[in-house]
Amino acid sequence: MVHEEILLPANAPAEYSDRAILWNAVEKAEKNSNAQLACEIALPVELSREQNISLAREYAQKHFVSAGMCADICIVFMIKVTATYMRIACSLYV
Repeated sequence: MVHEEILLPANAPAEYSDRAILWNAVEKAEKNSNAQLACEIALPVELSREQNISLAREYAQKHFVSAGMCADICIVFMIKVTATYMRIACSLYV
């Protein structure tokens, strides 16, 4: 794990910055047993760690947080395959 953080929209309760509280609320609100709550997106290996973190924040803010969703960002660097990717888990109903 290279980096992890939770981005919240302005109207989200402050306690949602705690990952356990956020995902307990999401699981309670989610009605579909087959709901997709996360996606994985490749990040450019040419960028530095700081640049990838900034890119991930900007992407999550633009596509999820600005639409009122909480975004849980985890950035992973895989040495064996020399790849960097981010996993963004988003809340749809909390």
